[in-house]
Amino acid sequence: MHHPVPAISKSSFVPKEMVEHLMRTKKDSALGIKYVPGDHITNMEGALHTFVTPICPIYLTGDYAYRGSHSASFFEAGKARQAVMSAAIQPDFDRHESGSQVMMEVLALKDAACEGKDLVEMHILPTEDKKDDTKRAAYDESLRKHMVYHLTTDHRLPAKAEVDALSKTEAIALLESLIADNADVGSLQGKYVRLNNSLSTVENVLSLEAFFTTYVYQLQNEFSTLEQLLPQGYIYTIDPPSFFVNAIGDAEVPNRLQILAFKFLLQTEQFPNLKAIAFNDYADKECIGLLQQAFATQPDVRIMKKETLFQGVDKTYFPPAELTCSALVLHNNSDGFGQNIETERMSSMDGVLGSISNAACVLKRDREDLLDFIL
Repeated sequence: MHHPVPAISKSSFVPKEMVEHLMRTKKDSALGIKYVPGDHITNMEGALHTFVTPICPIYLTGDYAYRGSHSASFFEAGKARQAVMSAAIQPDFDRHESGSQVMMEVLALKDAACEGKDLVEMHILPTEDKKDDTKRAAYDESLRKHMVYHLTTDHRLPAKAEVDALSKTEAIALLESLIADNADVGSLQGKYVRLNNSLSTVENVLSLEAFFTTYVYQLQNEFSTLEQLLPQGYIYTIDPPSFFVNAIGDAEVPNRLQILAFKFLLQTEQFPNLKAIAFNDYADKECIGLLQQAFATQPDVRIMKKETLFQGVDKTYFPPAELTCSALVLHNNSDGFGQNIETERMSSMDGVLGSISNAACVLKRDREDLLDFIL
C-alpha cells in the first residue's frame, strides 16, 4: 500500500537541512527523555522542531478515547475514516531532574542577557561531536540565540534582574484583555511572567512576547498548509498540553497565548476553509469563550467543546450535520525528539494514533519521498 507523503511547513528561519535532520534522525521513542549522549538531536534542535510542522493525510481505524487512560474505540473490521493529523510539536516545558531543557531555555530569562544572533548559515553539528559537552553547549547556545533573534522585536532577552515580571494571575488578566479588545499585541514587548510548578525551587521568568511569537509561527505553519490542502473545509481540534507544561504548572498561560495568536493572525488574514474549532476544555473552561471573542471577525467559524464531536460511551466521532463534509484535523501531541507515534502503542495520545492509523507509515523516517513537499 502506498502511503501519502506529509506536507511539511516550516518557518523561514529553519533551513531545509535542519528539517531533514529533524525528520529523519529522531530516536524510536522519547517519552519524557530529551538529549542523551549518542542521540542525533540536541535540545535546541528539538526546540527548533517547534517551528517545523508535518501535516499528514491518514486513515483511521478507530477513534482516540480517554477513559482514565489512553485508549481507542475501533471501527468494524474493514472500515476506516480519512482524516488529517497535524504533527505540530508542543512547546516543550517538560520537567527533568536536570531542569526543563527545551523551550524553557529559549524563552526564559537567565542571570545574563541573551543577545540574539541570526545564523545566516546553519551548520549541523555532527553526532559524534555532540557527545562533547563543550562543543554541544556552544552549538546549542548558537541555536538558542538564533531563535531569540527571531522571536523578539529587540532581538534579545534581558537579564532576569533587569525586569519586573508579572505574576501568573496578572499575565492571564493582560492576555484576556488583549483577546477581548483590539489592543495592539505589541504591548507584550517588554512583558515577562513568573511561571513555576509547585515543586520548583528556581523562579522561571519567561518572555511573553517570545512565547506569543512562538504560537504565531506555529499557527502560520499549520494553517497555511491546511488551507491549501483542505478546500472542502476542516474542523481543527485542540488538546492543550498536560505533561509538556509540567515545569510551568499548567496550560492556562499557553492556552491564552495561542488564542491571542489566532486573534492576531485574523487581523491580516482569514481562514476561509476553517469551519470549526473544537477545544478540549477539560482543564480550562474559560477557553471556549475566549476563542469566540478571538474569532468575532470570522463568525462563520463554529467554536465548540471537543466532546461535542466525540459522543456516547465509546466517544465516537459524530460531527454536527452541517460539518459532516469537513475534514477532521487531529494532533498527536508529540515532542521533537522521538518517533513516538511508531513505538509507544497505547501509552500516549501519540501511541494511540499510531496504533489506529497509518500515520507512522506517512512519517516513516527512511522513506525516500519523506521530504518531497516542504512548503
